Amino acid sequence: MKIQLKKFTPLPLRRQMMVLLMIMAVTMAGIMAFSMFSYYKLQYQSLKTNQDEKVNQVLHEVEYNYTYFSKLTTSLAYNELVQSYLIEKNQESKFDYVQRVSNLLINTQNQEPSIIDIAVIGDNGNFSNVAGDSSITSRLLKELPRDQHDVFFFDRQNYFIHSLNTVCIVAGRLIYPLDLSNATPCGAVFIAIDPSRFLGGSYSLDSTDQKMIFLDQSQNLLLGDEEIYQAYLNKRSGDSVITYSNTEYTYESHGIPDTGYELISIIPKGALFQKLIKTVGSQYFITLVIFIIVCTFLIYFISRFFNTIAELTGIMNKITSGNRRALKERIHLDEKSYVCLEAQTIGNAFNQMLDEVDTLNRDIFNTCTKMYETEIYAKKTELAFLRSQINPHFLYNTLALICGMSTEGRSDDIINISQALAQILRYSIKGNEFVTFREELEIVKSYLMIQSTRFEGRFTIEYSISDEIMDACIPKMILQPLVENSIVHGLEKLLEPGHLQIGGMHDSSNDTLIIWVYDTGEGISVQRLSQIRESLNRPKTMPSSMEESLFVDSPGEESESLGLLNVNSRIRLYYGEPYHLIIESKEHIETNIQIRIPFQLQRKE
Repeated sequence: MKIQLKKFTPLPLRRQMMVLLMIMAVTMAGIMAFSMFSYYKLQYQSLKTNQDEKVNQVLHEVEYNYTYFSKLTTSLAYNELVQSYLIEKNQESKFDYVQRVSNLLINTQNQEPSIIDIAVIGDNGNFSNVAGDSSITSRLLKELPRDQHDVFFFDRQNYFIHSLNTVCIVAGRLIYPLDLSNATPCGAVFIAIDPSRFLGGSYSLDSTDQKMIFLDQSQNLLLGDEEIYQAYLNKRSGDSVITYSNTEYTYESHGIPDTGYELISIIPKGALFQKLIKTVGSQYFITLVIFIIVCTFLIYFISRFFNTIAELTGIMNKITSGNRRALKERIHLDEKSYVCLEAQTIGNAFNQMLDEVDTLNRDIFNTCTKMYETEIYAKKTELAFLRSQINPHFLYNTLALICGMSTEGRSDDIINISQALAQILRYSIKGNEFVTFREELEIVKSYLMIQSTRFEGRFTIEYSISDEIMDACIPKMILQPLVENSIVHGLEKLLEPGHLQIGGMHDSSNDTLIIWVYDTGEGISVQRLSQIRESLNRPKTMPSSMEESLFVDSPGEESESLGLLNVNSRIRLYYGEPYHLIIESKEHIETNIQIRIPFQLQRKE
């Protein structure tokens, strides 16, 4: 007898995918249910073990620090120099001792970064410390128990270091004379310690799973989060749970031997449950990723052939219909796709053609745009920089001059110098690029007034300026750098009085404004003059790196001509290559710097 099996009806692909996903979900759920219980037990034991280990490590470090500072206070208390100073009554001897004791305390502090202050004080009033207030030390001496022979740790102390309130731990020890016949203390030594270093400085007191706070004998907060401390104080008596930031925490109290301090270890009550949720969440995330990968592959293998053909024909139809945006689209073909070789060849060639057209168009457009923007930006940036430069040495020397006059009580001179300096600074940040010659000359006179006061008759000043040019339009801050150059690099170096002449005239033959600055200073050597002229006459080009060229100060003699080069560059930027500075000089005799620019009563843009 044959058994007839019912013919299996094939399911649609969509239903097959759903069945596969359901089987996977059931399998993953069983695995997660089994592992959740095992993980919960493991995590509970791990969290408890980690808590105990961290508390023990912190307590061990505090014990080590206690031993260290106990030995340190003992070493200082029975130091012969400290003993001699505390019982010394002679004033002259005390002065010698206090310097040596101070050096001893400072050297001791430098050896241990956790020390805020060290102080020794005697019953007779002899006192020395590093940084604290003597009144605090006197109060601590009164509070130090007289029957305490070991180191004593005080409650939380507010120490004032350089007028700043600093919370610290203070360790104190009575100092007994080395003379065993006298059992009365002669003073005490105190060490102010940074709580963050003394109380487990190598470990984090605040983590996701565990938090710690330290309290002194009076339940004052020594170290830790202030909000947790307030929540601990506000807990109900006998309750082992505190509430902080809408979260319940369980805490354990641990006494710190020998100090009287207390360590409170706090753990979120739901920490273990939160870890479990995170673990389950990660497992669900893995399940979701697997589900997405499976779905993606299924859809990909079924529909990739039709998608490839549809994509190819769709883009081609868009291009043939005149849609220019279609030039940005590409045909995505895979060598392993189920398409014919011809379709792949056509698609790849078509993509390469579109890429090349798009690249060429973008390069041409970007090149033209960048060339134009670079040229405009370079001129604006360089003009703004050259116009805004103020010699920092001039500011420093002027402020030094004002300081010197203030010590002599020359208030009127200080007012005049300050007003002149303020006028120069206001003028330098003035927004206008062009001013009248009259305005520029007023700033130069303010500058010369400051320099004349500073050098006190080292040079004389002469003005040879025709009235016709007073309202002529010139670039701002173009004359002052030349005058400054003549004084700093010419007249200032003279051992005898020199002469400075500032002149200007209108050359009507070619409608040119001529301005010159002449001095009888040190002059310029032939070789150096040739180098400067070569730099001034060199065609103006855009620096390869604008930032580097603007902010690197040239060393040596090159920095002396920086002001001249800036003025020359601005003249060329404003009026073109034919206009530049003209320099004539004889070493140790004279120097004449001349500006020739178009004569304009109003700036022509």
